[in-house]
Amino acid sequence: MLKNIMREFFGAECRFNRKLPDNICWRKDKMGWPVPEEFWFHGELKDIFIKTILNSSFLQRCGFDLNHLDETNIFQKYSFTTLIRAYILETWHSVFWQEKNIQLYEKKR
Repeated sequence: MLKNIMREFFGAECRFNRKLPDNICWRKDKMGWPVPEEFWFHGELKDIFIKTILNSSFLQRCGFDLNHLDETNIFQKYSFTTLIRAYILETWHSVFWQEKNIQLYEKKR
């Protein structure tokens, strides 16, 4: 979005034109920096990633069927994108809600 605004506002006088060739400066298919999630979560972080998902009662309450899954067949049942989303959801829940639920429970006692 910002690139389009700059292109419209500065037009051919875009300050990047002097530093980069036109085929780079005006290219529309730029993706930014890719994040190596698959490398991370299939590598050193794989154990944490899988344990976080498989041990989540919250994800099961959300509809994820984690029964009879382990680190060998979890990637066969769910796509990597779905697993990343589940991991983020579980992490979000444990950071922002789980502690608050414990505090609410203790106040009621």
